[in-house]
Amino acid sequence: MIVFLLLLCVLVIPQSDGSFASSGDPLLITEVSPVDEAVTIKNTGYSTVDLKGYSVTDGEGTLTFSSSYKLSPQAQIIISKDSGTDWFNSRPEVIVFTSHYLTKSGSFTLANAGDEVRLCRNNSTLDSVCYGNSNGVDGWIGGPVGISTGHHLIRSSDKDTDRAEDWISTKAGWTNFGYGIESFDATVSPFSFPESNGEQVLFALSKAEMYIDISIYLISSPKVVSLLCQMEKNGVEVRILAEGSPLGVDISTELSLLRSLVDSGGEVRLINYNGASEHRYSYVHNKYAVIDGETVIITSENWTSGNMGEYGNRGWGVIVESEEYADYMESVFENDYSMLWGDVKEFLSLYPKSKPYSDMPVVEIINVDLPSYQAKVSPVLSPDNSYGAMKEFITSAEYRLYAEQMDLGSSLSMVSGDTPVSWMSSVAGKGVDTRFILDSSQSNGSAHETYVNLITSATEIKAINVNMGENFALIHNKGVIADDSVWIGSVNWTENSFQRNRESALVIRSSEVADYYAGLFLSDFGTNIYTAEENGISLEAKVVGTSKGNVVLLTVDGPSGFTYEWSLGDGKVRIGENTVVLFEAPSEGDYTASVRMNGTEMVAYCDYSVGPMDNGDDDKMTEYSLLLAVVLLCLGLMRIVILKRSEKRCIACRFRQSPYRPYR
Repeated sequence: MIVFLLLLCVLVIPQSDGSFASSGDPLLITEVSPVDEAVTIKNTGYSTVDLKGYSVTDGEGTLTFSSSYKLSPQAQIIISKDSGTDWFNSRPEVIVFTSHYLTKSGSFTLANAGDEVRLCRNNSTLDSVCYGNSNGVDGWIGGPVGISTGHHLIRSSDKDTDRAEDWISTKAGWTNFGYGIESFDATVSPFSFPESNGEQVLFALSKAEMYIDISIYLISSPKVVSLLCQMEKNGVEVRILAEGSPLGVDISTELSLLRSLVDSGGEVRLINYNGASEHRYSYVHNKYAVIDGETVIITSENWTSGNMGEYGNRGWGVIVESEEYADYMESVFENDYSMLWGDVKEFLSLYPKSKPYSDMPVVEIINVDLPSYQAKVSPVLSPDNSYGAMKEFITSAEYRLYAEQMDLGSSLSMVSGDTPVSWMSSVAGKGVDTRFILDSSQSNGSAHETYVNLITSATEIKAINVNMGENFALIHNKGVIADDSVWIGSVNWTENSFQRNRESALVIRSSEVADYYAGLFLSDFGTNIYTAEENGISLEAKVVGTSKGNVVLLTVDGPSGFTYEWSLGDGKVRIGENTVVLFEAPSEGDYTASVRMNGTEMVAYCDYSVGPMDNGDDDKMTEYSLLLAVVLLCLGLMRIVILKRSEKRCIACRFRQSPYRPYR
């Protein structure tokens, strides 16, 4: 099991010959921390270097080694204003500005917004780095390294080119994985919420023999925790890392459930607990489990009562069998689970007076027959690489691109610039079938409707809002399909989710798996102006006998929220917004009914025949009367639903530039 990632955030990777490409001197700057006023110098060579005569300067102040200090091969020294205030300056290699080894002149103060640092010997620059709003310095090429508030810089390249590409902005405890390196062979089993009722998750967990490690934003399903308690009692080691402060959520039930697991022998830690001295991530928003070093469950959904029951969100999940991928995710878990960074604590130390859950259910495991496919899988993480990985994933699409999202941040909704919407727009402009579903059921629904209006009016993306579905209330998904690949996981399209949360996602390369999720997506995309333009509209006529006489039931396969002009074919015409209408039947004979979608050129026709009325079967007449009553009731309810959900399928289509500009 890989555990080295605990210190990966400070690793510096040497070349095959043990030294960085440089001007000949083996000393290089490898870390810069404006927060700590600190600089790390590393000896990348194979010989000991005496630092006497070397200096570090920011242009306003200089720190010079005035006494002998021997730096061994591959060793580093951290020059810091203070020591012991945080992880960065609490390492053994720290010397402070007032050390007898150093002589300070001027004011050495690294500006958080931007500055320059040079490593010199005898006034000659050996290495340099510029960050933030710096205008450059001797020896530096190109623009500065970008840096975020509270971050430090580490050298990430195995070559010293004196460019921004050599560096990354990070925080202590981040893993700093790049994207595109890791790709593993796997057997994958896709499933979805709410259709699964969480049974696939329970089934996979129940197969554990040695251990289960879970990293999750919210785990409040009594069924899941009851199973975990039983697994722990059966000798399976269970560990959970849960978000300690989920936004706007009452975690009292979750705390009781977690206490029950601890009492059963499980180990639970909370991250971002109230009062944490450090916060590596805004939120740990993962939804994954690693089982026995062989299997990983990853979902877009939290493991709540709703998602593990009969009525959950719309979401996607997958069970992955791959030792390599499980090992990768286990290393991420170990890194985040560590209490080294000051943001993780044991559950009982935070909630010693918590009470166990009082009504733990008995869980019946259903033997789920999962479809399985062979695939290549590539892990994705926030804040490590998800933004760049999403850009690469979207822009790779050649014939289809479908995205279904719970959220879209205002800064990422722009149709130009470096945003997911802009990436999708560029792909759509190349003729790729590009579709976008955005949830509008939450408090930010009006903002999401505005975003979709902008997208449909300014791009070729087929975008819709969805406010409740046929069997779910909320689209909580974060899924994307690009050709024969699919993206599944917890990464919302917001800056926080891409840049500051801990998120986990997976890219699966398999035509069968992509088609599976594409079917779900297209079902959620439903019938709307786009599908009407692609496929036209169709009309069905059915003659029904009732005790009052024959009636004709006309049904159009077209989007709701539009006005339709109905013609029975005998001169009777009706105009309304329903997609189903009833007419009194004309006299016996053959007729052609029609329906026109007002505001467009779409018309559909249907032939039907009216025969003699059969009055001899009272039971049949009663049945038809009940049918008529039900139809009439449905029409009334449909009117209410249409008024409530007329924006569901294509609110923004009303503003779309199209030869079929809908009626307003």
